[in-house]
Amino acid sequence: SSDLSQEEYGEHHSSIVHCRVDCSGRRVASVDSDGVIKVWSLNPLMQTKASAISKSPLLSLEWACKRERLLLLGSGVGTVRLYDTEAKKNLCEISIDEDMPRILSLACSPSGASFVCSAASPSLITQQGRSASDIREQGANLVPGKLLLWDTKTMKQQLHFSLEPEPIAINCTAFNHNGNLLVTGAADGVIRLFDMHKHQCAMSWQAHNGEVYSVDFSYDENAVYSIGEDGKFIEWNIHKSGQKVSEHVLPSDATGPFILSGYSGYKQVQTPRDRKST
Repeated sequence: SSDLSQEEYGEHHSSIVHCRVDCSGRRVASVDSDGVIKVWSLNPLMQTKASAISKSPLLSLEWACKRERLLLLGSGVGTVRLYDTEAKKNLCEISIDEDMPRILSLACSPSGASFVCSAASPSLITQQGRSASDIREQGANLVPGKLLLWDTKTMKQQLHFSLEPEPIAINCTAFNHNGNLLVTGAADGVIRLFDMHKHQCAMSWQAHNGEVYSVDFSYDENAVYSIGEDGKFIEWNIHKSGQKVSEHVLPSDATGPFILSGYSGYKQVQTPRDRKST
């Protein structure tokens, strides 16, 4: 057995909220809570290739497949930007929906032709006139959301997916290897599996008590893995809708809030999905 190498990239001075490896496996894009974007190479040396800062908070990040120099950046003000990491400039910026300013997730199809975008209303915590009991009963992020398909070249909307039983904030999205399937995890605790040929939901099931924070396909694509607000890591059989293969309880602090210590004793509290203001 070979030893795993470990190196540290220390260019961020604030908690990292997103980190993505590009399709080639040679570069990494990371974003921190101050809106600082870093693109860095792994081999042969760990080296910063591009650095930028966003005036608006960035909630999602994805490499544009097949166009390896381009990054998709989803904001907290309802916009998605296409950023060229080599020219170090924004190529375009599109507005998704004024009523749904939180771009929670972006996933590019392996073909590179399109990407899905999840847009959601502000969390209940940030809405005026909401009592604490309302939020406790409904969950902080049980708010309306949209799941949209966009053309990567034209940056035009192609499709608005139907979300049953009602529109809900989609927290996480992932394609399978050929882009035929899309799996999503939502604030209502439901995993939805979409057939991308028909652009319809093929199956869905209640996966977690509380929100789904993260979801992805297994390597052989016979299963889906999910992590939820309930602190559980679960493997699901996608050939038998909602059949649980295994379940593991995560350590109590695994889903946050995360307390991070920075320079000169500076501390930050990072909570997943804006569950509470800090």
